[in-house]
Amino acid sequence: MASPIMFGIVSSFHDLFSAVWIGGLIIMALIVLPLLKQQMMASKKQENGSKPVMGKVNPLMAFQKRLQIAVWISMIGLLITGLLLSRAAKLSPVPVTSTYSTLLLIKHVIYGVMIAVGLLRGRLLQSSLSNSNPKTQKLAYLLVYINFGLGIITIFLSGILPVIKF
Repeated sequence: MASPIMFGIVSSFHDLFSAVWIGGLIIMALIVLPLLKQQMMASKKQENGSKPVMGKVNPLMAFQKRLQIAVWISMIGLLITGLLLSRAAKLSPVPVTSTYSTLLLIKHVIYGVMIAVGLLRGRLLQSSLSNSNPKTQKLAYLLVYINFGLGIITIFLSGILPVIKF
């Protein structure tokens, strides 16, 4: 990237894509899932122990479907902008030549794990819709919290990396 302005624009988009992805996880983990759990517990109490009925449209699934679109766009955007930023920074092809490159590699590995966890969670949610298995739903919720924790780690790594860049 020849221009510092272009580098700044690409870097800003990279930050925006990260914010959308990790922000979505934060909203799911801290707001949506606790509210859903509270709603399900209230439904169970009202129905004397029977399974809660969410109606024909599950609001969580509708929310997740929309969020999933934003997440996939963000992941693709992160890949593209990350490649452009790496090229502009002229990083070594050997991934662990410095503290900076080691932390960057760790961040990328965590992102890869987050993508795998997200894909697994998506498959679990699709199967839980067809059979309403509570264990599968609990595992899917646990995966949200795992990705939430990993996302927080990547945010901290993103904050540390510019300080120790070279």
